[in-house]
Amino acid sequence: MAKKSQWRKLRDECDDFFSLLVRARDGFACTRCGKYKGLGPFLHASHLIGRSNYAVRWDLRNVWAQDNGCHRYFGSQNHHEYFDWVRQRIGPQNYAGLMQLAQNGRRGRAQWTVDDLTDLRQALLEALQTYTEVLHTAGGAHGYTRLMRQVLGI
Repeated sequence: MAKKSQWRKLRDECDDFFSLLVRARDGFACTRCGKYKGLGPFLHASHLIGRSNYAVRWDLRNVWAQDNGCHRYFGSQNHHEYFDWVRQRIGPQNYAGLMQLAQNGRRGRAQWTVDDLTDLRQALLEALQTYTEVLHTAGGAHGYTRLMRQVLGI
């Protein structure tokens, strides 16, 4: 039982770090409409291919910062538009690679070990270090979150 809770804790930490990474990469603004949302709860890390597909759950080609309205727009009856929008943003070759990984990669959660998640967590922390200026700007304007303090070491 302890292994399972450790696995879940690591998965949840990876999700939190990845969500922050996506929002930082996109400048804390909606990638569809361009509205700046900062650190509030109004900006989502929107997955093109759902998080249940672990092969692309933490793939930056698959996830984009979107505000509530744009997230709902793409997530409802306009999902086909989201696929086209992502294809245009990342290009046909990256899009094909993403689709192939979604089909043939480690799709199930059972294929991700505690060691895999530990390595991913470290890689996400390192990737977040490249966005320290963006994180400081957002944190200074809106208050640092617990997660941001952990990433920035403050």
